[in-house]
Amino acid sequence: MGRNVRLLQETGKILRMSVIGRNGTVREYKFRGRRIDTGEWVYGDLWQYQGNTWIVSVIDGEAQRYPVDPKTVGQYTGLQDSKRTEEYPNGQEIYEGDIGYSLIGRYSEPKKPFLSVVKCDKCFWDFWEVESDILHEIWPSDQFEVIGKIHDHPHLLEWARQ
Repeated sequence: MGRNVRLLQETGKILRMSVIGRNGTVREYKFRGRRIDTGEWVYGDLWQYQGNTWIVSVIDGEAQRYPVDPKTVGQYTGLQDSKRTEEYPNGQEIYEGDIGYSLIGRYSEPKKPFLSVVKCDKCFWDFWEVESDILHEIWPSDQFEVIGKIHDHPHLLEWARQ
């Protein structure tokens, strides 16, 4: 999980945090995790208490609490990918643990997309270039296209290393 937010809650309260950036924008911290009972991905607030981890979502005004595998929890970066579709007209939200193709980091012409994973390193969001084991800091202008989640497609990492 991202180290830029302290996630442990000794009181059992739901973690919901908003931060006002230098430019005055408000960023809400969101999380996702894979449900233990169904394997479905759920999105919302993170709740950790006495060794248990839940994602809490508000559906039709009711808070729903879902137990999730803590290894699958990822934080929203505040950015969307560069692919526009009918389902995601502004781009798909990018979360820690997403796998995708990126055009940054390659300085030769023409630029070729490379497989990368979104990680948090020393409180910064990075693309981890799988083939060369290099971290690139994420900028809002970067071209990145989400193709899946690391927990759904671990075989992509092995394929990229070959």
